[in-house]
Amino acid sequence: MKTSKPLAAGRVRPVWLPPDGVFSAVEAGKWWDVVAVDGDLGAQTAAHLRTSTEVRCGPVAVTRHSQRWYFLTPAGTAEGWCAPDSQGLGHGNFFGLPGSLTVDMWPVRWAVPPRLRAEPSLICPAQLRQALNAARPVRGVS
Repeated sequence: MKTSKPLAAGRVRPVWLPPDGVFSAVEAGKWWDVVAVDGDLGAQTAAHLRTSTEVRCGPVAVTRHSQRWYFLTPAGTAEGWCAPDSQGLGHGNFFGLPGSLTVDMWPVRWAVPPRLRAEPSLICPAQLRQALNAARPVRGVS
């Protein structure tokens, strides 16, 4: 049986995060919702969020092969989410998430791992929308 190292003082694994070394399905809608963005637009959106000086980026997971990006937002976000090239996913949607924060051996990996706190930061929907808009290529400009 695999045992994980004890966490440093003040660090707490979020209750929804699978145990270290485990890949498990977690349902959206209870602790967080997901906004899914595909391909390069997802990668660019994540890059905008990571480099923002206004806020530290919350958790972002990405699938290995399809390059679908999952931005973890506060529960309830999916219900009112309406932004082009993205999809809000809440209750009834399950996501395979790795419990390991740094190991890249699962079909989904953490591009930005959750912080080890009792209440980890999630991505603010308004900031995600701003990053998504900034990441979109400008169309119709010659």
